[in-house]
Amino acid sequence: MEKDDAGSKVLSKRAVMKNDLNIRDKLKKINNIGLVIFFTIPLVLFLLGGITLAHWVALLWPLYSLGFIIYFRKTLRTISNESLQDTRMYSFYSLTWFVLIGSIIGIPYIFCQMVK
Repeated sequence: MEKDDAGSKVLSKRAVMKNDLNIRDKLKKINNIGLVIFFTIPLVLFLLGGITLAHWVALLWPLYSLGFIIYFRKTLRTISNESLQDTRMYSFYSLTWFVLIGSIIGIPYIFCQMVK
């Protein structure tokens, strides 16, 4: 009986590891698609409305970054193996944090410049 339990544990660990690797591949795809959409936003705005509409990128990029971070972290939490949860290999994820933090710091500065 113990031998059967040990065999099912090994099988379940393999199944869990395979699932974690599938989720990791999904995260890579999310990262790549997110990058393409990120740089498509200003292009589409420019083509639709010119430079005046393209200025909305300053508002849309932080909102998109926040949504991407939330979705990415939600998907990342489904990985059971903590060693596979390393986010350093996802470059766009790091870029979205940079954009989000930069906009949080930059918006008050821009507001202060407008008030003068």
